[in-house]
Amino acid sequence: MPQVSRTLRNLCLNCLPPGFRHRVLEKWPNWRKAAPRGMRFVYNEYLGDVRLHIDTRYLVERIAWTGSYEPELQHYIRSNLTPGAVALDIGANVGAVSLGLAKQAGPGGRIHAFEPAPPNRERLEANLALNTGLARSVEVHPFALGDTSGTLYWHEEPGNPGNGWLRHSGDVPVPVRTLDDVVPDLGIDRLDFIKIDVEGMEEPVLRGAARTLRRWKPALYFETLPRFRREGTDHGSILDELRPLGYRFHRLRSDGIPAPLAPGEWGSYTLALI
Repeated sequence: MPQVSRTLRNLCLNCLPPGFRHRVLEKWPNWRKAAPRGMRFVYNEYLGDVRLHIDTRYLVERIAWTGSYEPELQHYIRSNLTPGAVALDIGANVGAVSLGLAKQAGPGGRIHAFEPAPPNRERLEANLALNTGLARSVEVHPFALGDTSGTLYWHEEPGNPGNGWLRHSGDVPVPVRTLDDVVPDLGIDRLDFIKIDVEGMEEPVLRGAARTLRRWKPALYFETLPRFRREGTDHGSILDELRPLGYRFHRLRSDGIPAPLAPGEWGSYTLALI
């Protein structure tokens, strides 16, 4: 239903004269998710005072133009991440979550943003350049994470610029490492929070992070959209990987407060806490 509504709003906005369309988008921020493609500008009020490049070809940026991206997660970050925190944004895209993490963790914190797709990483780095104070806390890594080291190929979803996934053949090769191998190289000695949004590769990422999770037991926030389930399975295998470590599973309410996940219940994202 939200997708249908967005499509209808897009049709409506495309029919409006540019001046009236601008007034509609200013008055009703939620309509910006359906903004026509071709609009490019810098938005100065993301998460209140963060600057962000907006190109309405990119869904993530249209949503961020409303003022927040994944607002439940942003509420959770503000309530639970403390100054000086260390967090990982795995599948950082253009930085909509990385910037929120950096803002909350402050100058004493450290955010490691993993983004292997060249177009997304360029936009992420451009957004960090707009926010030099936050950028000092963010380190961008141009590789993917999985359960083995090697090479995979990034494939952009047709008709959805910036959104893509990794597969075993293609035109855009990207290096893949395991988080367990990466952590010592980065000198990480504390880990508070990990967000994983990698279009179906969440389970390999977590398998490749087994030692890291056992050591620090950070809060985990990972995508569980039904369309990214592996063929013939559900997301229960991820829970089976995490339960022996003591994790319990939640969904985030609209105010960012965790609520227990009922058996068989899946939302777009799942929060795992010790």
